[in-house]
Amino acid sequence: RDVATTGSATDAVGVVTLTAQLDDGTATDLLSRLQADGTWTLSAADLATLGGGTLAEGPHTLTVTAADAAGNARPATVRFTYDTGAPSGGTVQVSAVDASNADGTATAAAVIVLKGNAEPGSTITLASQNLTVQAAADGRFQMPGVALALGSNTLELTIADAAGNSQTLTQTLTRTAAPSEAD
Repeated sequence: RDVATTGSATDAVGVVTLTAQLDDGTATDLLSRLQADGTWTLSAADLATLGGGTLAEGPHTLTVTAADAAGNARPATVRFTYDTGAPSGGTVQVSAVDASNADGTATAAAVIVLKGNAEPGSTITLASQNLTVQAAADGRFQMPGVALALGSNTLELTIADAAGNSQTLTQTLTRTAAPSEAD
């Protein structure tokens, strides 16, 4: 995603230095970005420059330090994770309780529990049935209340991570007639 950060640095006698450092990089002068009201902004391009030309995926630490004419310095640190990749590797199937075959793609139940795996903490949505759950810290999730019609049912789930990146997962499940329905 497009990241940016904004902050403010004010002092009664005036801010004379303002620097930013990304991770273990070199502190860079930001004083020219300081506005009259004390605010400053770093765009995604600025963060990439601080990162040596590109902002790598993953966790980062940004430290901005302001100092006044008397030499009093105050750092502010922000930790963030830069994540532009869509979640991957999501799986879904009928729960073992509801499944009527070994691979979890068939059931005789009209309403089932879907189970699966996704990126930890991601949100899984089955929009066609207005159902949403969140994946646990280990990536596992269960979605109760999924209705199936007799025959083939194509379910389209959206998996969205905390950064808003998303993946669409399509799974076809088959609902067979229960023994009492076949009679």
